[in-house]
Amino acid sequence: MSEKIVKGRDWAFIVYPESAPKNWREILDETHMRWVESPLHDKDFNPDGTFKKPHWHVMLSADGPITLKAVEKIIEPLNVPAPQKVGSGRGMIRYFIHLDNPEKYQYSRDEIVAHGGADVESYFELTKTNKISVMKDIITYIYENEIDNYADFLMICIQKSDEWFDVAINNNTLAINKMIDYQKWAKDQDIISYDSYPTYDAPAYKPAFLYDLMRSLKHQPFMLMESAPSQVNWQSYSPLKRPGQMAATELQAVAHGADTVQFFQLKQAVGGSEKFHSAIIAHSQRTDTRVFHELTDLGQKLKQAGSTILGSETKAKVAIIFDWSNFWSYEYVDGISQDLHYVDSILDYYRQFYERNIPTDVISVDDDFSQYDLVVAPVLYMVKTGLADKINAYVKNGGDFVTSYMSGMVNESDNVYLGGYPGPLKDVTGIWVEESDAVVPGHKTYVSLKDQNYEAGLVCDLIHPETAKVLAKYANEFYQGTAAITENQYGQGKAWYVGTKLDHAGLTQLFNHIVLAADIESLVAAGNQLEVTKRITKDGKELYFVLNMSNDERELPEKFAGYQDILTNQPAHKQMKAWDVQVLVK
Repeated sequence: MSEKIVKGRDWAFIVYPESAPKNWREILDETHMRWVESPLHDKDFNPDGTFKKPHWHVMLSADGPITLKAVEKIIEPLNVPAPQKVGSGRGMIRYFIHLDNPEKYQYSRDEIVAHGGADVESYFELTKTNKISVMKDIITYIYENEIDNYADFLMICIQKSDEWFDVAINNNTLAINKMIDYQKWAKDQDIISYDSYPTYDAPAYKPAFLYDLMRSLKHQPFMLMESAPSQVNWQSYSPLKRPGQMAATELQAVAHGADTVQFFQLKQAVGGSEKFHSAIIAHSQRTDTRVFHELTDLGQKLKQAGSTILGSETKAKVAIIFDWSNFWSYEYVDGISQDLHYVDSILDYYRQFYERNIPTDVISVDDDFSQYDLVVAPVLYMVKTGLADKINAYVKNGGDFVTSYMSGMVNESDNVYLGGYPGPLKDVTGIWVEESDAVVPGHKTYVSLKDQNYEAGLVCDLIHPETAKVLAKYANEFYQGTAAITENQYGQGKAWYVGTKLDHAGLTQLFNHIVLAADIESLVAAGNQLEVTKRITKDGKELYFVLNMSNDERELPEKFAGYQDILTNQPAHKQMKAWDVQVLVK
């Protein structure tokens, strides 16, 4: 039988100081190959407890597979033991300092030496799986040790490990993490980055909400750090992104404030849990694929329009309050209902503005309310000292305000405000709440609004109007005929209180009234089923992003007749195919 030819790109061997020539490094450098040298291992032990001979580990890397015999010929002048093919370059470089072997002496990463253009840092970059594992460790540590100061946390990360510090300073927000207050952390960040991996069945308003949150953290453009070219590997079912869908989802991020979009991953992994996660270059190793063509087309369009879009801003007149203290306290309530889900409640209200194409910021309780015409604060369960005064002053001076059931109930110590809910918001809302009824799953409760009954769920507040007028009443239960939704004139502004969780149709009917009363204008007329946002350049140019986030054909609103699409440098086209996007200027 013929001898099996062993080939590999990376090869490792050991160099002993006493047997290698003094110029062994120069000999390797003259090959013009990439190679990496470990710190001198002079503190390694044999199994019997004696010291091993001092030695260096070396990894030699070629541009393509080379044979064992070729490697042996290269290193023959070094007088070293036989080379070994390396299965994982990353694993080998980490072994150079025993990074994954805490029982062994830990050598310094700074003493690793790269030669011939080798990139040592690339071997220490965390894989997505490892990053998630580190993030879990970090979140657990934050929770168990009640860490709430970012500067202190960074010092802890420095002391813990380079991996912790890497995750901390490159903190792409993977989703809304309950344990980490993004709004506090954002104050110490230069730029916000976000990883977007919505589930295949997520409605378009959900990622839009997250993009608006990311933009609002610093009220400036953000980075879409990661997204998938097509399939992901972690869903129960991972359908392909349909033709055009990838570009539409990336441009949706830009429409809501991203100044850059990026992908995981360049080349599809050949092993591990992410081997079936899509990539720019798939396992076929070809560039004549559908995904590759769509990505290059997107790149060309962004290159065409990039100089116009970069740095442009979103000017919203509506804000929704998203507050981590309320996120925590609301979902930790013992009693009333086990179905108190903060994010879902916020999304119910955000969707009202998304479907009306009304630009919306997602703000903290510390933001300046005065720049908005309407501030919406669903389930504002915890009202900290000073917040009620801030809301009262905002409404008294002409701002409009919406809040809901489970609001104004406790202070920052999670102690109940006495005297009736919504505590310090009683004056601005013009009501007080005597009791809150939990709606048991399967039970139907209804609210009568504009002579139409709508389903109510979760909680039904028993409201006593004082200065407020009643907009809607309960249609059944023992509190039938009592107030469910109220409106109160307070100074120059108005405040609405929504005493129950209305179904989508009911909330839509209510916001038809609120948007009109607050004089909030949509970017285009409602009912066109297109997503429309607007960014404004520094010189005042209005950029309208018109997105068809569906598999159906839609028609461009008449408003945009005569506009120019800066993605293609062509006049706006009237018929928008599935997943079509135009960025329009006059």
